[in-house]
This record gives sequence, structure tokens and C-alpha cells, in this order.
Amino acid sequence: MLPFAPPPFVQSLPASPKTLDALAEALEGAPEALTDRRPARAQAEAAKAVALWDRNRGAVLAALTTADREPFTKAMEILRSARGDEAGLCALTAMERLEHRLPEGRPRWLAAADRLGMQTWILLGEGKTELPDLVAAFKPLVDQDGGGHPSAVAKTHAELARYQAALARRGLPAAQKAVGVLLDLVDAFEKPAGR
Repeated sequence: MLPFAPPPFVQSLPASPKTLDALAEALEGAPEALTDRRPARAQAEAAKAVALWDRNRGAVLAALTTADREPFTKAMEILRSARGDEAGLCALTAMERLEHRLPEGRPRWLAAADRLGMQTWILLGEGKTELPDLVAAFKPLVDQDGGGHPSAVAKTHAELARYQAALARRGLPAAQKAVGVLLDLVDAFEKPAGR
């Protein structure tokens, strides 16, 4: 008679960068639907991200830091039934956890400015005034640009000033409009230098 031996513990291999990029892109769909003023699309975009998560759960968790696993899992479970603004904000919470795997510097700065810009846009639409610090979010992109995107740097300074002035006078729609321009400027910073 052979002694009983428990099956070996099977641990998932970490997800590939391609899979994590696909998940980050899928998560971005829900808040982008909101900032593009297509709120009815937010739930469908969230469902795509949840489906990708369901197919790759073990590998995604294996790729995350220990500290990020539980908050990411919680955000994804809430996203499963979230609607509208909640879906967008939940997706942004999950996106923040995925940012930790990005290289330090420009990739993280771009991701953070985009994420915090979308979060601010959604919160302003809800009439909230406790907002992320967008000036701090855009500061490294502007300060470390090195002349690569002079037009985007100048426009970012101007839009941040408009945003702050609108907040000071409690003009939330004007502040939200400035944030929309700032989100477009993130795209400009993503282009190769000199364009």
C-alpha cells in the first residue's frame, strides 16, 4: 500500500506584461466611457475588464505585489456589479494597483496623471470638491519633460491655472472642462518628443 501524499501545491505563474497591459486597457474603458460622456457604456466596459480578470485571476495575482493583491481583488469584485460613476471609480482603483508594476519615472507619471485626471473629472461631475491633487500629478510630466513637448507643457500650465481658478470660485463645470483638456494633454505627453 502506498502512503498518501497530498498533491503538490500549484502556484500560478505571473501574468505576462501583455496580459497585464490588456487588463489595464480594459479597466480604462469604464472611466473613459464616462469622460467621453457615454455613461451607458461604462457597465459594458467594466464587464469586459471583469471577464479578462476572471480568465487570468491567478496569473494577475501572482504578478502583483503582496500589498496590492487584496485591494485589487476587492476592487474587481465591486466592479462586477458596479454601475455608472461607481464602475468608473472602481476601475480606477484597480488601475492604481496595476501602476505599481510599471517602471519608475515617465510610464508611472503618465499613468497616474491619466488616472487621477479621470477620477477628478468623475468626482466633479458628482459635485464633489474633495479631489486628487492634479497639480502634483502633472508636475513630474511638466518638470521632467526636457523640452520634448513644449506646447503640451505650456497648455498644461494654462489648464491647471484655469482648473484651480474654477475650483476657487466653485465653478465645478468649468473645472471639469479644464480637466477634460488636461486628459487630452496626457495623450500629447505620450507621443514621442518633438511632436
